Amino acid sequence: MDIRSIIAPTVTDLNALEEFIESLHDLAPSIEKDVSRLKNAPDDRDILGNLFRSMHNIKGDATLCRVELAVAIAHPIETVLARLRNGEITFSDILAEAVLLAIDRLELAVESLRASRPLENLRLLALVQELERLAESPPSAIKTCASDLIEAVTGFRPIGEAATLGRRRTQSSIHRSSAQTSDDLRFFRSLADQLESRSPLFKG
Repeated sequence: MDIRSIIAPTVTDLNALEEFIESLHDLAPSIEKDVSRLKNAPDDRDILGNLFRSMHNIKGDATLCRVELAVAIAHPIETVLARLRNGEITFSDILAEAVLLAIDRLELAVESLRASRPLENLRLLALVQELERLAESPPSAIKTCASDLIEAVTGFRPIGEAATLGRRRTQSSIHRSSAQTSDDLRFFRSLADQLESRSPLFKG
């Protein structure tokens, strides 16, 4: 993949881009729904199959419409989902959040391309690099890689499960209170970053 298609993508066929965006808008809600369903049934083969097919269709549509940036993002996500479907890796909440974040960034990226808006704030190169690392990582490192991906894209370590990866929890109630406050601040800051990335009107 040409790195320029990630850091400085161009639109060569606006009609094709529009077609891809329309297809993405049809498929993305299905992915979000299936990821949510997997949280309650992580071993459901039908859900895993549906999830993989939706992502495969997104990559195929991106290829047909020649939206190289979308191919670069979709391909490693598809690889991760294929490994899930094949039982090579196991589903987890932090992996789910990483996949949803990547889909969200894909939607924002193509919308920004269509509107000729800057893409720097989406951290797409970091996203693709971390997705590729996640796609190739051993099963034992999946959760850590998913957490690293979220941090690389949002600038903050994810709260909850990922916040404890590689760390020892303190038993002090004072420390727990302080950590909770810090997690809450990171959470709301990440929400603010998401809003700011959607429109210049939200900047600051």
